[in-house]
Amino acid sequence: MHLRFAKRSDLQSIATVASRAFANQPIYHYFAPRHVEHKDEFRAVLLREIKERFATPGQVVMVAEEDDGNGKMKIAGYAIWIRIGGPRKWHKDTLTNNDGTELERSLLRAEAFYVEKRGSDEIFISPNAQRFHEMAEEIMKGANICDNHWHLNTIAVSPLFQNQGIGAMLIDWGLESAKEEGVPVTLESTTITSKLYVKKGFRDIGVIRVTKDLQMQVMIFNM
Repeated sequence: MHLRFAKRSDLQSIATVASRAFANQPIYHYFAPRHVEHKDEFRAVLLREIKERFATPGQVVMVAEEDDGNGKMKIAGYAIWIRIGGPRKWHKDTLTNNDGTELERSLLRAEAFYVEKRGSDEIFISPNAQRFHEMAEEIMKGANICDNHWHLNTIAVSPLFQNQGIGAMLIDWGLESAKEEGVPVTLESTTITSKLYVKKGFRDIGVIRVTKDLQMQVMIFNM
């Protein structure tokens, strides 16, 4: 098992991992209540977001690869890390080995827009997602989180490769990057998965009450 930066050719496989990993996640029943009945549309929405983040400077898509037993490497998990502020090296183009063109970026975004319009209206409630992110931002502002930190936006491990330490590896990449730069790390977590983050040294700074039955914890790792 090893980690590397994602390539454009990985995006379809990453979307498949995401759609399978998030199928039963409570937060996605809030964001996309009908995603179980609309699996293809759900995957399309996730692919659109992954492409958009891959094409955005300052957002780093990491993948974990594992040998599938036949000599081929298979993507087992991924994480999207966002570098807020900080060194310029993280804000260069993420396309074509940091030398991407504006045309390629425009094509990716146009494709993402098409996918969003085609699929998201069926299953995705954008105001719910927007409200969630606004609540998380308010908590971070209240905790005086500086504009120079890493944020773990998304992490997912394929159901075929869970309980093998892959999630921990993807988290450790961001923590090591943050330690090298002397900056904090933030994320949002369910109550269940927060136990892993606590073991890594994260602490709670606030709670988002999504519904009466679901709450998410906003967490921070300080140097």
